[in-house]
Amino acid sequence: MFAGIATLARNIPKIFKGTKKVSGLAELDASYGHLPKFKPRTNLSDTKEVLTKHITKENPIDMGSEVAAAKADSKYQMMDGGIEGSGPSIYRGTTLIDDPAQISAKKQMKILKDNEKFFTNDPIEAAHHGYAHQSADNPAVILRMAKEAADTRSPTTPFGRRVLPRGHSIVSNEQEAMIPVLMNIIVRLKKMGWKDAEIFKYVKGLYQNPRPKKIFNRGGIASIMI
Repeated sequence: MFAGIATLARNIPKIFKGTKKVSGLAELDASYGHLPKFKPRTNLSDTKEVLTKHITKENPIDMGSEVAAAKADSKYQMMDGGIEGSGPSIYRGTTLIDDPAQISAKKQMKILKDNEKFFTNDPIEAAHHGYAHQSADNPAVILRMAKEAADTRSPTTPFGRRVLPRGHSIVSNEQEAMIPVLMNIIVRLKKMGWKDAEIFKYVKGLYQNPRPKKIFNRGGIASIMI
């Protein structure tokens, strides 16, 4: 009898292995007990994501360049690779000197009013847009702006449907956006490599730009703005 009980005990885990449906409170405990803890995005976590995630040297900003990036970079996954969700800041990829000649003539640009610019929740997506339009004398830069400080507009169709893709916004006070120096250094090195990045010349150019750059962070001293 004891041998039979022992055999049953040994087989109980096998009997219930793969059983997914549990009723009542046990189902809730089983589900919520295995959910990962949610960590809200912060400016620091965005910088860490940029540091640890794969950033393709390609610039996928539309379907054609998405396909080209996937062919050229085996680690790049189409329509993916950025930072999910939303945090306290929004980002814009542009060039250090705003060049009207680089303004896109695509259909979506027609919805912008005077002084309005596109921003996104994802700094990696923003980087692709900036690097797609940079030149030797006018390098790409990522701008960051606190959501609460941004004057945003969300256009809709006559039927009330949002025009912009999820995670995108139109901002009319883009001139108040700042330059996150460390994030820009990381992205430039990943996009261009040490030799082509000319990082010291690049950083000098960032600090010559009149946009705000913060050297000290609350809670401690940082050599450059996160």
